[in-house]
Amino acid sequence: MLEWLDVEHFRAFGARQRLEFSPQLTVVSALNSQGKTSLAEAIEFLFSGALSRQRVLSTSKTEYAACLQNAHHPGQVCAVSAAIGSTGVLRRELVDDYGANSAACKSRATFAGADLEETAGSVAGLLLGAPPIIAPVLHPHTLRFPVSAGPTERFNYLRAAAGLADLELVRERASHTLKELAAARKADPGDLASKPSAVAARTWFVEVSTVLGKPCGVEVVEGDWTGALEETIRRAQEATFPFARFEVQVPESPRTDDLNAASARLVATATAAGASAADSAQILHVAHSFLHGQEVPFDCPVCGTADAITAERIAQIEDTLRDLEEVQAARTNLAGVLDRVAVDLAGVRDAVARVAARMASIAKEPPTEEAAAAVDIDRDALKELLAAASVLRTKSECHAEVLVRASAWRSVDVATSSTASLIELADRVRQATDEANDALVSVRDAAHTYRRATGEVLESAKLRVTERGNAHDAKELLKAVREAGGAEQLWALERAHVNVAIRAHAARQALLASASAVVSARHDALGHDVRRWWSMLRPGDPTTPQNVVPRGRESKHIDLLVELSNEATVRTAVGVLSDSQLNALGLALALARAAGLGWKTLVLDDPTQGGDDEHRAAFVNDVVPALLKSGVQVTVLTHDPRLAADLLCLTQFELAHYSLSLAHDATGATVAPQRLPVVSMLASASHRIAQAGTVPTEEDRRAVSHEIRIVAERVAKTMLVRQDATDGDTTKSLSSYANAQLGDLIRQLRSRGVIDPQQGGEWDRIRQCANPGSHDDIPRTHSELVGVFTSLRASARIGLGLSRRMLDSEVPIPASA
Repeated sequence: MLEWLDVEHFRAFGARQRLEFSPQLTVVSALNSQGKTSLAEAIEFLFSGALSRQRVLSTSKTEYAACLQNAHHPGQVCAVSAAIGSTGVLRRELVDDYGANSAACKSRATFAGADLEETAGSVAGLLLGAPPIIAPVLHPHTLRFPVSAGPTERFNYLRAAAGLADLELVRERASHTLKELAAARKADPGDLASKPSAVAARTWFVEVSTVLGKPCGVEVVEGDWTGALEETIRRAQEATFPFARFEVQVPESPRTDDLNAASARLVATATAAGASAADSAQILHVAHSFLHGQEVPFDCPVCGTADAITAERIAQIEDTLRDLEEVQAARTNLAGVLDRVAVDLAGVRDAVARVAARMASIAKEPPTEEAAAAVDIDRDALKELLAAASVLRTKSECHAEVLVRASAWRSVDVATSSTASLIELADRVRQATDEANDALVSVRDAAHTYRRATGEVLESAKLRVTERGNAHDAKELLKAVREAGGAEQLWALERAHVNVAIRAHAARQALLASASAVVSARHDALGHDVRRWWSMLRPGDPTTPQNVVPRGRESKHIDLLVELSNEATVRTAVGVLSDSQLNALGLALALARAAGLGWKTLVLDDPTQGGDDEHRAAFVNDVVPALLKSGVQVTVLTHDPRLAADLLCLTQFELAHYSLSLAHDATGATVAPQRLPVVSMLASASHRIAQAGTVPTEEDRRAVSHEIRIVAERVAKTMLVRQDATDGDTTKSLSSYANAQLGDLIRQLRSRGVIDPQQGGEWDRIRQCANPGSHDDIPRTHSELVGVFTSLRASARIGLGLSRRMLDSEVPIPASA
């Protein structure tokens, strides 16, 4: 918020001139060519260090050469200063004016006495707009800019109004991060690059990526470059001829040595335990008794014999327990071995079944002669392959049933099985494994015969495949990789860079998708704000602005659409609106943008077109009050005396009024404070009462009474105009009540509820004292006139919301007799 402004030797200004702002509404009125634009551009220069019109209007930048320094005061300090609230004074001093060679002007700015660091986007805490409309100053030429600018310039103008400035920053950061990742990938990876064998790793990376991306589609898992290339070769071979279907793997025989040893151990320990093993339950019961600390001798807990358990008997029991523990350990060991043998037998069974199934698939769908010819296998060699596969299939299927029977038993429960049953099961399992081994030997012999018959043919065919196309590329790269020390580390580094870049790119795409949704929502909100201001500026207009519509890549182009109510259709605003409508739309966009930027001070230079009485009233009664009520400090510069007079009727707000005049070019424009009309009239009446003295003549008192009546009528008319605006009738002005007398005005104030009964009594008193019946009636005494004036002053303060402080300083109460 601006408190005061000093301008010196800037454009039309000469010696320093000061303007003190109202915290709400300041009106600066002047005829044309008296310095209004210079004052508005002084504020613009203060905040932005440039003139918007130099970018918006000129076709040649040389047209603005030496335009800032007052031509009549060369060499003098050209500067603008302003108090920004209570935070400090912002001052900008011209260093170099715009140059004849299109050079930009240069200036030095300070804030609170220190050089100002003009960071992008703000000055002294004020958020600035994007060029060319940077400062919170709206000129006639800038109001038309958003409707005349190109789509990209319009986007830059409105992005802050739509709250998209931060979103654009995020987009830029995301793109910048992707560029940084690409640069890091090209950077020297460090010590690894110094190894001669690894110098070409980056070239290999590109080549391997190309090879792996071909029809095989192999990906590198956890940096296993070698494995990926081997898989590429295998897939290339398999795509040419079904080599994998001819491959067989026969497992080793199940392990039975442990089974024989475990079974023999159990037999030995059980034999050593002898008959005691049969009575193990009774012995354990007795052992449980004496192990709990009973004194010997004591009665047998089994048969009840008195004092049967002696120390000698306990020693015998302990020996038996040791034998039983050895038996239990042998039982547990044998059970574990049986479980392992079961797993081995199941593995042998499944492996032989797979061999049989693979050979059966060859018989069911044998390779074609064309596929064999593709790897140089002739017809006879193919027949031999198929015959060998048929023999192996017969052998495998023949012995598969034996292996199924051999593995068809379940593991035992040591706790519930007797020792004898465990030993018997071990014998049966041993017989089953012997049968399995016999079957497996037969299958293995058949497999060896098969390999001898097929191995050389298939391996030769594989080699021929690896000399072709993608497989050859992979083979050569695989050889280079195996010979290059450190290459796989570089591969891992490259893959890490690629993976990060891929994730970053995916994140950016997700961000852009979310941004599009945000942009759409923000533009809808902006369109709502524009319609709000438009409805105030053009009440009843048949054309209504619609959404602000983004289009193009990343939504950086904006169309302004309007709805034609009489045609019920939508068109672009620039193509269909009239000149005055375009002005109103430009102002609506500017006000929406100002709200989006959070501007708390706004300078409007001739915001309405001259002679447009209808829309001038809407601007005064709707737009300006809406800005002021939202906390925006408004300064209006105008050459239109009616606009100034109407604005000065907004006495519910704190007002300041100045005039500008340029009597001589050499001296420059001067700023003169002006009283508000009502305040000026009250001050005049106060002065006349004071001049009349305490013993005025009858003529003096009659003149004072007449002036009080005129002031009272002006106050009443102003109150009624304000009420009209409140009721929605913005066409009324002071001239609407030009012929109304004070008594009629007071009756309207009462009937419309503008004044309450107590205030009505005060107004009746004012009317009676200010309206002597006829010319021959004797006017009121001086003391009565002072009392009536005091009542009028209080009624004006209440009815118009005048500042008590301003009245005390501008309109003193005259002394009574």
